[in-house]
This record gives sequence, structure tokens and C-alpha cells, in this order.
Amino acid sequence: MAPYYQIKERLRQQRAELILDVAEELFAKKGYHDTSMDEIAIHAGIAKGTLYQHFARKVDLACALFERSITLFEQAVERISVSPLGTRARLEAILSFIYQQRGSSHMQLIQLASTNGEIYRGLQEKKEMLYERLRRTKARIQVMFEEGKTEGLFDPTISTELMTRLFWHMLSLSRREPLGSLEQLSVEEGVAQISRLFFEGTMRRKP
Repeated sequence: MAPYYQIKERLRQQRAELILDVAEELFAKKGYHDTSMDEIAIHAGIAKGTLYQHFARKVDLACALFERSITLFEQAVERISVSPLGTRARLEAILSFIYQQRGSSHMQLIQLASTNGEIYRGLQEKKEMLYERLRRTKARIQVMFEEGKTEGLFDPTISTELMTRLFWHMLSLSRREPLGSLEQLSVEEGVAQISRLFFEGTMRRKP
């Protein structure tokens, strides 16, 4: 049996994840301003005091959600980058992760961070750390483009850094309209069409 302190810490982490899940759902449904800490505690099934032990302010909750979104993205890129899939399939899997699995909540968090001064200031305190984490993830993606060039998949005359930057922007890591709003496209159709537009322009031409 695990020591008591380990069990206690695991339960604390599980409770924190539950609080984040509830907050994310309520923020999406009611908006950040119209969601109270009391509501979050009630929906999480915990005492308000317990909530404040984890997150002293609502802005701390929002910043933690943003960081969790980055963590999930990092983990997905790491997992996909070492998978046995081909280079294009791995890059398409990253696109699919962003737009299908985390697209909606990620977009809402991005919009919150860019429009809410309180959240923006909270994230500024961690700006360098968050930037470094994203820089490392971006470097993993650039390695995949280098591998694609080595395989003869991508045009070697196109800058790898340029391809990486363009792909990075397609991941909706900055504020923009949700993909699903484009001409009634489903997320799946949108991902497929973006993939075609991007990869068919960077693939190596046959002599």
C-alpha cells in the first residue's frame, strides 16, 4: 500500500483536476464573468473553503486552465512525434488534436487570455516559462519537417522554419475564428481541407 502522504497527494491532485474540469465547463457555458467561485464549488461537490485551498482566486483557476491546455498540447505532440506513423500522418494527427479534441475549449481560453485584463496579467507573470514550453514543442514539430525532407516528402528548397511557422499558425495557437464556422464545414472536413492546402503546397515535386 502506498504511504499515506502519497495517497493524500494523489487525492489532492484528482480534486484539483475535477475543479478545473468543472470550471472549464462553466466558463464555456456561462462565461468567465458570470461564473462564481460558489457555483464552481457546488458543481464540483466540495466546500467553498476546499476550493480556495486549491485556487485562491477565480483568475488563478483560469490561468491554471490555460497552463493545462498547454500541457495537454505538449503531451500530444510528444506522443505523436514518436509514433510509428509517417511524417505527414503525424503532423495531421497534431492538427486533428487541436481542432477536434481541444479546439473549442482551447479557443475559449485563448480569447479569455487576450480579452480579460486580469487573466492576461496573471499569465504575464509566467510568460517566459510558458513561452519556453511552447518553443520546445515547436522545435519538436520542426524536427518532423526535417524528417519529411530527409524522406523526400517535402520540397527541400522551402525553408523548414517557414513551413514550421505556417503550420504553427494553423494550430490556432493565436486568437481567431473557430474552424467549424467556415462554410458549415465539420471539424473533420475542415482539418482534411487544411491538410490538403498545406501539404500539397510543401510536398516535393516529381522531376
